[in-house]
Amino acid sequence: MFRIVASSTPGAVERGEAINLLTMRAVLTRMVCREASECKGRFLNGRPGVSLWLLGQWIDQYWPIELHPFNRYATLGAIFVPDDCQELADEIITGGAVCEAIKMIQTSDNDTEYQSDSFRINEALQKYWGKYSSPSDH
Repeated sequence: MFRIVASSTPGAVERGEAINLLTMRAVLTRMVCREASECKGRFLNGRPGVSLWLLGQWIDQYWPIELHPFNRYATLGAIFVPDDCQELADEIITGGAVCEAIKMIQTSDNDTEYQSDSFRINEALQKYWGKYSSPSDH
């Protein structure tokens, strides 16, 4: 990871730190989306849950803004987003909808809720991969 620790350009260090944080979060969010895409509908156990847990641990450790626990994956909080990083921020928010849906399915109490939550996950995945296709899709 490249980090700027000092610069004569005002704001360059803060901008560099924001870019690093956004990039790391986008990579971890993509990990959750990839695992959810490849789990064959088994969202409760295994890799989707572990990847979501890893993202949550990273947010707790590195994200400088406290996020509301009921919408922590699909928002950036008040973090600085450089002008040329808006697409990266949008990718995090779009992928965050997948993460929020996976979090919800973990609390489903019956088959009806599970089916509804599964539908939400698949819709969110379609939106994410429709906007941010993986290299294997080309």
